[in-house]
Amino acid sequence: MKRTNTCPKCGSSDVITDAKAIDRVDNGALSVSTFRKPDAAVFKGQLTTTMSAWVCADCGYLELYADSPKSIKVPAACKTCGYLLAGLHRCPECGTVDPVAAR
Repeated sequence: MKRTNTCPKCGSSDVITDAKAIDRVDNGALSVSTFRKPDAAVFKGQLTTTMSAWVCADCGYLELYADSPKSIKVPAACKTCGYLLAGLHRCPECGTVDPVAAR
């Protein structure tokens, strides 16, 4: 709906764009998060972005989109020591070479 400005459910072009999704808890903005270290007890490395909504004014169909999707992408981690590689092919912490990334 965001790219076509047409509702995929009913075909209407009467679309409300970039409506802010509201959450009463976190400063009013609905957000989505990922974690760099999801198994950690504390200091999980939370990455967060707010979300916006596209709403069909005819049937009420709703799509949510992350406002900054690249900001919540978790970088790859070394399979040996867990160091965040951020595009590196060799881990600077333990020296392991990622065979997939090195191709």
